[in-house]
Amino acid sequence: MENPTAYRTVRVDGLSIFYREAGPKDAPTLLLLHGLPSSSRMFEPLLSRLSSRDHLVAPGYPGFGHSDWPDSKSFAYTFDRDRQPRLLVIWGKYDLSFDPSEPFAYARGVRDAEVHVLQAGHFALDTAADEIAVLVRNFLGSVQEAQR
Repeated sequence: MENPTAYRTVRVDGLSIFYREAGPKDAPTLLLLHGLPSSSRMFEPLLSRLSSRDHLVAPGYPGFGHSDWPDSKSFAYTFDRDRQPRLLVIWGKYDLSFDPSEPFAYARGVRDAEVHVLQAGHFALDTAADEIAVLVRNFLGSVQEAQR
């Protein structure tokens, strides 16, 4: 394997945050944020498919996967709405764990969100990894083109 996945931790606000990293560090970086409840393990199929050209970082949220569990009384799960990177949402149409309208909520909350609903279930990254890899590559290409 040319760009093997590295398993690392970094301290953030006193918590040990686990992350997976693959690909050349001088390539465009793609931050892979998992759903709830899950962990960065879900991105293993993409790391092997995309790491030849892209730098991929998949952290585990605090309290998920191998990351530290924060005190719920002093830790709030929030995202900064003032700084919104481009967002790619990929959803399995047959995921019975969620309402079919949920992927489109991202488009209401994040300007320029790109939403794809696939013919897949909850484990879309395991069953449709090749299709998802193409969507991610196309998304990265459009981001890079917009930056020129």
